[in-house]
Amino acid sequence: MKLEPTLNPEVLELLVESSGHISHQAVEVHFRMAVVGSRFQGLSPLQWHWLVHTALSEGLVGLAHALTIYLVTDPCPVE
Repeated sequence: MKLEPTLNPEVLELLVESSGHISHQAVEVHFRMAVVGSRFQGLSPLQWHWLVHTALSEGLVGLAHALTIYLVTDPCPVE
């Protein structure tokens, strides 16, 4: 997977959550991903997800059943 070079994240977590889901197929894998990075600033949420899915496309084809993505542009927003 090309997540780090493509997204240049400050924080990147990719967790497998399959054990919490009841599935009729043993091969279905559920992932949860959290990304914090300035790479997403100025982009729409659709563009954020496009970047992530493009970076993941090779590594998760045929493996992932579900992917939940949490994206943040700034880990400590100043108000």
